[in-house]
Amino acid sequence: MSSAYIITTEKGEFSLIPEELIDVGISISLPDFLKDISEEDISKIFPATEQPIILRSCTERNVSFLINASDVPKSDSGNEEEFVLGLFRGQHNFISRLTPGYVEHGVRSKTIDCHTIACLEYSSNTIDDTLYNIFFLTVHNDKMIFGTFSCLAKDLLEMNIVFLACLSTLSFC
Repeated sequence: MSSAYIITTEKGEFSLIPEELIDVGISISLPDFLKDISEEDISKIFPATEQPIILRSCTERNVSFLINASDVPKSDSGNEEEFVLGLFRGQHNFISRLTPGYVEHGVRSKTIDCHTIACLEYSSNTIDDTLYNIFFLTVHNDKMIFGTFSCLAKDLLEMNIVFLACLSTLSFC
């Protein structure tokens, strides 16, 4: 396993700690300030069959991170990029239609270890604030792997640096 990365922003330094997610065959480094949410609290949010692989937050920073996976059939076309982007378009459409106050800030994709990773940056409204979110999606070992980073929009400049640094550490086992 790799050692921690240090990310520097205007407000300080953050350590990114590597996490190996053996069940889905990926590794990603996450900020050390994110803490696991208790099983009890997770079960209040998600049904038992849909609980995320990782759900972490930091209440002091109003930041959260979720990653999950679900089975997907093999691509008929054999073109992984086309397949991933098709799955992504479906999720993008779902998010944009059902998210209160949805404002899109960017869509991008990149390739890491021959895997396409698609990302959507957007903001959404809560009752009393605006959230900034990065949704990402890829496919590996017949699993759609997806996740979301979220923070308060006022912290966008700092947390965007941290979130994108985390995504850049994504690797496939």
